[in-house]
Amino acid sequence: MERFGPADGLPPAYSGHDSFWYWGPPPGTATTAVAVGFEKSRLGFCGSLRQVASLNNHVGVDDDEQGEPVWICAQPSGSWPAIWPSLRYLG
Repeated sequence: MERFGPADGLPPAYSGHDSFWYWGPPPGTATTAVAVGFEKSRLGFCGSLRQVASLNNHVGVDDDEQGEPVWICAQPSGSWPAIWPSLRYLG
């Protein structure tokens, strides 16, 4: 999204994965997020949560993302700065 998203009018990407986490949380005005690869139990801060897809590379390559859920998380229960520490993932 960071590389190709702006040309399509997409917002910046925010991620808790590895060093991307250090770039910080989304702006306080962000009320909806796309969460990829999270277990539902880690998204308890979402006031509204629905799974909209599962990733599929369509070539049968079994990688870390294959089959992972894609969620729409809306109306977070707290501010992004408060939620952000719980989203850090090193792996």
